[in-house]
Amino acid sequence: MLLLPIVAVAAVCRAGECRADAAVDCPPVVRTESIAEYSTNRLSFAMNNGLGITAKGRLWASWIAGEDGAGAFTVASYSDDGGETWSDVALVIDGHADKAADRTNIIGTFWLGPDGKFRVYTDQSAGHFDGRAGFWESVCDDPDAPVTRWSPMRRLGHGHVLNKPVVLANGRWALSGYLNWAQWGAAKGAFAELDGERGATCYVSSDGGATWDKRGTAFFPGKDWQESQLVQLRNGTLRVFARVKEDGVGKMMAADSKDEGRTWSKPFALASMDNPNARFQVTRLKSGRLLFVKQGAPSAGGKDGQGRDKLMAHLSEDDGKTWLGGLLLFAGASSYPDVCQGPDGVIYVSHDHERSEKAEIRLHRFTEEDVLARRIVSPRGRLNLLVSKGRAAGSRACPGSP
Repeated sequence: MLLLPIVAVAAVCRAGECRADAAVDCPPVVRTESIAEYSTNRLSFAMNNGLGITAKGRLWASWIAGEDGAGAFTVASYSDDGGETWSDVALVIDGHADKAADRTNIIGTFWLGPDGKFRVYTDQSAGHFDGRAGFWESVCDDPDAPVTRWSPMRRLGHGHVLNKPVVLANGRWALSGYLNWAQWGAAKGAFAELDGERGATCYVSSDGGATWDKRGTAFFPGKDWQESQLVQLRNGTLRVFARVKEDGVGKMMAADSKDEGRTWSKPFALASMDNPNARFQVTRLKSGRLLFVKQGAPSAGGKDGQGRDKLMAHLSEDDGKTWLGGLLLFAGASSYPDVCQGPDGVIYVSHDHERSEKAEIRLHRFTEEDVLARRIVSPRGRLNLLVSKGRAAGSRACPGSP
């Protein structure tokens, strides 16, 4: 299934005149000007979203503001000095600003493609989750400009995207979107025609992201937020990882595809890899090693509601069979890590810290040498940088608050 180019999708909604299905017919809007009302000191919630780095080294960090719910919207800041200092909010995606077609923008990330273009992804839904949602993409040709300009958003598929695309060995791009079960509130049972797609679906582009081919779906047990992500193994196998919750216990599982995402194996657990019921990161580094960022040791899982602390980074030279090093990034409460690697090989990890109480986004900068040494030994390495700190908990979380 080839999806439409940007112009065709964006043209559906003009001047706020949206059709009844606003979550689909009204594309999200990336705003970079006249956004002072979203200043970080006016936001009292911060759930980490995406982290990306441009070809020139500018870091972009995004997070979910408002709440982890129907009132959510997305904001982002940037850093031109490796994360030492950060701009105020410089990018906003907020469907609530359009009162005629109120919608939620939640979950997404940044990605620098091999074409040198910088992309932002976001989810959009009516309410927190309407049973279908949808993930969207916008492209920026000059993400290092004082004021950035982003293309009109286009919708790529149903569901959600939280983690970056990957470039396959043959040059194609692959992306994992996941569609959750409609099991809450008014959305319970909605869009039943999509029940055969409620899993982690692979999309592949053969033309540099102009179009995407919707391929097969990996089905994982449980009905939790899967937050799927892809890695291609050295033997060419495409592996998708997902967050899974069964019988009250959170863990991570994987499925494999030998035909570039068209069909998938039954899901399985890996003895060498596990995680509590929380987001994690598995990323192929420029060196060829895998980076695994998660709470605790590589094989330590946990029960729901436990274990979202002791965020660590680990390395593997054998596609995750064994793990080396173990750098403790943050000992306290931490969740939703995202990862990017700079042109110079330096690794960056962002996450939130006490998203409701302190509304903080933290950043860590390190190298593979640091992970192997289990401590910062590189000149560039530095842990616990502050990206954003919201206003006091309990204050209003929406723009326009006093």
